[in-house]
Amino acid sequence: MSQRKIGLLVINGPLPPPYGGIATYLAHTLPFLATHGFDVHTIVDRPPMDPRQYDEFRRAGVSIYYGETRHSRKIAEIIKRIPLWISTMVGSRMGPATMARAAKSIAGWIAISEEVVKTRRIDIIHAYDYPWAQGFAAAHLAKRYNKKFVQTIFGEVVPHISELVHHDERGNRFKRLVRRILEQSNLILSVSHHCAREISHVGLEPERVKVTYYGIDVQRFRPDVDTSAIRLQYSLDGKRVVLFLGQVRSRKGPQVLLDAAPLILRRIPNAVFLVVGPDCGIAADLLARAYELNLGSKFLMLGPKPDEMLPAFFAASDVFVFPSCTAIECLGLTSIQAMACGKPVVGSNINGVPEVVIDGTTGFLVEPCNPEALAEKVSLLLEDDDLRRRMGAAGRQRAVEHFDRDRLAHELLDLYNDLLRVRATT
Repeated sequence: MSQRKIGLLVINGPLPPPYGGIATYLAHTLPFLATHGFDVHTIVDRPPMDPRQYDEFRRAGVSIYYGETRHSRKIAEIIKRIPLWISTMVGSRMGPATMARAAKSIAGWIAISEEVVKTRRIDIIHAYDYPWAQGFAAAHLAKRYNKKFVQTIFGEVVPHISELVHHDERGNRFKRLVRRILEQSNLILSVSHHCAREISHVGLEPERVKVTYYGIDVQRFRPDVDTSAIRLQYSLDGKRVVLFLGQVRSRKGPQVLLDAAPLILRRIPNAVFLVVGPDCGIAADLLARAYELNLGSKFLMLGPKPDEMLPAFFAASDVFVFPSCTAIECLGLTSIQAMACGKPVVGSNINGVPEVVIDGTTGFLVEPCNPEALAEKVSLLLEDDDLRRRMGAAGRQRAVEHFDRDRLAHELLDLYNDLLRVRATT
């Protein structure tokens, strides 16, 4: 007789699209767990625009619920149960509208999750990202219903006001709350050693964190992807292609690439720069700046592209850049995807990037927010075909050996089983 499935509830697990790092990871991991002895339930913020968007997850056995709730009486009842969270929010001096939205989100996650815990046999509650939000909801329910609590942390252990300032007065007001949440957890995970160290800001030892990297599909992201359609669409033949792929926001550093572009063009006149990703508020400023620099058709802002097109963009490039400007980034999944496609990476020597890019082997690490340093290494790679090939091959090998998503999903499965001291049916 087979063992019963392990009940897993993931709170605020975003599912794609859009394809951010967490969503991309969960898009593979949740179905994997559902087919390896787990009864998987996940709470997402709100229903998708297209109801069919999550059909594939449901077919794999993943149950999906929505955190949005319009039951004002239920929200009011739950808010009365969380005085520490409310007092922390009030002390943070957030605006009334912001606090109201946050309270509704927390209450929604707790309300829907509580229904799942009461009606399904849940063993583990796993929160992703913000400990003071999703983590608080998970901790509250785990304590109330005696469940195992797992928290995965990323670059923001406490909230902050400015995108480019990692720790500030607002974050200081959340330290006590976050410390209590993390102390309650049975297991703390992080996707990089860099982000594991973040818990020191709330007075906990990084050694409490188990690092398990996020992986990618190394069969889908590979060097021999067909790039003919993209090369034709953007007239890339005969060009040296520098690619930025990610959210177009200041902390990701597209503005650093823009300032480096004229310096690169002095040495590599046939260089072209592709910026692929959703605008997070700075695209208009970047376009205006590109116009001032007279870059014309050399600096192309292409907006977001469907996930199925991304391997071709990586494969069509000559160099991938990850010019991050803050310590918030945990790992840089796009750098791994670029390496899997056989491309050298020039990334900032900050946050989790050095855990991915081996300086001088799979690419180069440069000083953050330094256009001159970025331009120098990108130009060096564009000038040297053999160096690009060697570093690209080394990157491919590293991606396959260290960041294969199937191997890393098995690692998470083993951590869950160790936590419960049972073996799931496989």
